[in-house]
Amino acid sequence: VDVANYKKRREEALRKLASRLAKKVVQTGKRVKLEPMLNRERRIIHLALKNHPQVTTYSVGQEPERRVVIDLKERSKSKDNRKKPSRRNKKREQAK
Repeated sequence: VDVANYKKRREEALRKLASRLAKKVVQTGKRVKLEPMLNRERRIIHLALKNHPQVTTYSVGQEPERRVVIDLKERSKSKDNRKKPSRRNKKREQAK
């Protein structure tokens, strides 16, 4: 049940938050970590900024503390060029 259009209002508030924080990231050059959110709320942030020309989003942390980070695309691209261990290899290293 969506009491008083809560879901719709929350979704719109998250889109506005995403837009405002994306502008801040572009202006300052500093990444922004949002507060922990539910999966469906993080998804709204990711989708709101999916086609933004200057920023990217990704999630960090473990539930229930998982949160969205908004970062510059250029900084993110340079990080992607570094080789990351696969999840499987990470688990093997932790088991040693």
